[in-house]
Amino acid sequence: MNSFERISRALKYIDGHLAEDISIERLADMFYLSPYYFHRMFSAIVGKAIAAKPD
Repeated sequence: MNSFERISRALKYIDGHLAEDISIERLADMFYLSPYYFHRMFSAIVGKAIAAKPD
């Protein structure tokens, strides 16, 4: 599975779990990437960084 496919699946997962608290570490682990690399790939493919949920 390439990075584009992983980020695509991550987006689908995020969309289906909007009510949950999802950390970048959890997402990265689910898709077998380091949090650093996941964030870089997500930003490059989506065009936006993953934002933390406001308190």
